[in-house]
Parts: sequence; structure tokens; C-alpha cells
Amino acid sequence: MKKRDCARCGTHRHIRHGFPDGPICTTCFQQATNTHGACHQCGAQRMLIGRSPNGDPLCRDCAGIAVDFRCSRCGHEAEIYRKHTCIRCCLRDDLAHLLDDGTGTTPPPLRPFLESLVNMQRPRSGVTWMRRPAVQNLLTGLADGTIELSHHGLDQRPEHIKTVGHIRELLVASSALPARDTTLHRFETDIASKLEAIDEATERSVVKSYLTWTRLRHLRSLAADRRSTEAGVRYARQELTVTINLIEWLHATDSCLAECDQTLLDRWIVTGPSTRRRCATFVAWAVNHHHITNDCQIPQAARTATAPLSEDKRIELLRRLIDPTADQQLAPRLAAVLILLYGPTIDTIRHLRVADVTADGDDTTILLATDPALVPPRVATMITSQIAHGQNMATAANPTSPWLFPGQRAGHPITYQQLLDRIHELGPNVRPARSAALRELVLTIPAPVLTTILGYTAATLDRHVSQSGTPWLAYATRHG
Repeated sequence: MKKRDCARCGTHRHIRHGFPDGPICTTCFQQATNTHGACHQCGAQRMLIGRSPNGDPLCRDCAGIAVDFRCSRCGHEAEIYRKHTCIRCCLRDDLAHLLDDGTGTTPPPLRPFLESLVNMQRPRSGVTWMRRPAVQNLLTGLADGTIELSHHGLDQRPEHIKTVGHIRELLVASSALPARDTTLHRFETDIASKLEAIDEATERSVVKSYLTWTRLRHLRSLAADRRSTEAGVRYARQELTVTINLIEWLHATDSCLAECDQTLLDRWIVTGPSTRRRCATFVAWAVNHHHITNDCQIPQAARTATAPLSEDKRIELLRRLIDPTADQQLAPRLAAVLILLYGPTIDTIRHLRVADVTADGDDTTILLATDPALVPPRVATMITSQIAHGQNMATAANPTSPWLFPGQRAGHPITYQQLLDRIHELGPNVRPARSAALRELVLTIPAPVLTTILGYTAATLDRHVSQSGTPWLAYATRHG
């Protein structure tokens, strides 16, 4: 297969088809076969594989394309994958083969799972995914019963954790398995290996007790209420790492956890990074439960205020990110705009649901806390586009995701770190951006109103009022 310049994207690559508008590369061909709508010339609802001289999308007949893309089985126009059969029907055949329980049929509990894979927006992704030997082994084992269809059965598998985890989440999304907090479960299973770094059995038992009765107890309560545990698990993981480092440091100074005192703790704090304070809660717990015999504590770090963006910089960023001609992806642009307008946390943004957005006539609102916030028209347009064309919804993981910012994992929103990294790539630093938004809002809206709109406590908003240099007594003067 010779390389030529593609007539549509202009890239010099292998050519898949020669159409009236010129040679077409594989990428452009697959994009065209996945595009359906009204033909620009005849108006019929069809696959828009052709292009007019002006670049308008056309159906096969109007474009003068002789190749027939109608599937011999389902009758739909689509990419023909093999033997005059479209790729979606081929995906169904391949899945049915892998999920055969030995009687020529798919077990009833796995049938919704099969349908969710077949009905993904881009079936080629499913065909590519199923080529992996590990995926084939897992699907075959679940169908013939050699792998128990349960979380425990999947926990025993030797395949890569991401492969098993993805299949698990697809099974949960199709109701073949009950929901489980995978973030919390991974932390629970990692604890044993982490604790092995503590040589002394007594100290290992102390840390395990702390985790069980303090951290895990709280996290399990959150999971039982179907609330997110991701932020809590992130903190608990770092706290565990720092606690283990403290114990190792004590041993290196010829001491131990039980003999720890204020002098040692002060040395520990001043000779290392600021993250060493993350074990303060553990130290306080150990002292209260007499696992540390001396009365000592890790002092709280002095709180330093984050310098906010200037108002001119905030407005400049908003104008650039709202611009519809911007080259950046929509999702991180929208997230950054929400931060610059309302100052919510990353966790608040990533857990926004489509149902939190309400359009009533010309007004659009978004629910960040208890009461909805009114959205400017241009931002409302961004939200509408994000709902209609959100990323990570073309595969079986999130075909009908309830999240405004869908993630790659089935049933989950985008991860904290992914969203944070993508926002930073656009320019705004999250903490100064949030501070700038909040300081502007407290100058124009009373704190009691903001607490219900943004979800921040009155104390947090009062701090921003004080830092803005405008006391609340001035509010009546400005708006009376």
C-alpha cells in the first residue's frame, strides 16, 4: 500500500480508498464511516462518506461513490469489516464467540454486558480491545464458569490490574456485578504490602490499628453513602507513606515510635519537606492511645494566603478560554472557566452531573452546592457543547455517562489528577484562580447567599472578605 497525500487531511500516509474527491487515508475513512446525518445535497439521513468540492458532507450516491457500504446483515450503512458485514455486526459475532458458555449461547448475566459493548459509539475500539489475549482469556473464563462472576473471582486473576479493572467496571455498568468502590478497595489491598516496610511487629500493629479505626472507618462510611472516597484515599496514602518514613527515621536515630518526644518530632519536621506534617493526626492518635509514651505533637503549619490573580489577569484568561476559536479541548477550558467564575474545587467540578445543569428559556444554571448559580450565555453554550460532545463517550465505558466531565473508567468522572493537569496546561494555576474568583464574588454578593451557591463555609468566605480589604459594612454603602 503506497503512501500519498490524503485529499481530506493533507497528511502523507497510507491510502485506504480512492473517492471522487481524491485519495483518502485510513483515519479519514474511518471518521467518514462513523459520520451520519443529513446529506448536504439530497437531505437524506445517511452515512456521510462523501465530500462536495466545497467540503460539504454528502451521502454515497450524491458523492458518486460506487462502493456499497450497506451491511448484508443489519442493512445499515457503516464500515464494512469482513464478508460484506459491518464492523458492529462483526463485533457482535466475536463477542458471542468469546462469551459462549459451551451451549452456543451467552449466559444470561452477561447478555447486558455483551449488548453494552456492541452498542458502543465506535465499535472499532471494541474490536481492537478484544484482540488482547488477556481480554480474551477473561471473557472466555467468565462465560464458561472457570472464572467466578464476582468481585472476588476477578480479584484472583493474574492479568494486569488495569485489564481486570476495566472489565470489572464494564460488568458493574451493565449490572452484571454490584457496584464497589474500587479506589477504596485498592487502598485496602495495598495496605498489607505497605506495612511490610515496618520491621517492628508492634509498630506495624499500631499503624494498622490507626488505619483501621480512623482512616478506613471514615472512608468506608463515605463509600456506604455512595460519596466519593478519592480525595480521602489520596490523603490516607500520603499519610501512610509519611508515617512509615517517620518510624524508619526514628530507628535511624536509635529511637522508636514509643520513645518519640517533642525534640525528635521538631528535628523530623525541620529537616525534611513540608509533607512530613501529614502524619500529625497519627501522632496525636498514638499519644492519646499511649503508643507514644511522651506528650508531643506535630505543630500545625502557619497558614499562608495564596496570592490571587489580578482582576485584569482573571478577565484576560476568561476571554481567552471562552473564545470559541480556541484550539484547546473543550472540557479543560470549561473547567478552568468555572473556576475563574465561581472558585469551586477540582473535586466539585469533576463530580458535576449533567442533571446539575438546567436550561429555562434564555437562562442556564449550574448546581455547585445547594442553590443553582446563573451561567453567562457564552459559558452556557460551552456547557451545552460539552454535554453533547463530551470526551470518553465513544466506547463502552461511558456511552450514557451522567457526568459532565466523563472519565475513561466506566461509570466514573474524570480523575482529579487528569483534570488538574489539563487545566494547568491551559495556563491558570488553580489556587490563585479560585482565590481571585472568590474575592471578586464576596465584593458583590452577601456571604449567606454565596454559602448556598458555592458550598463554602461562612468562615472561608469571611476570610476572603477580610483579605479583599472590603468589610461587610461597606456592602450596604455600595449596594444600598
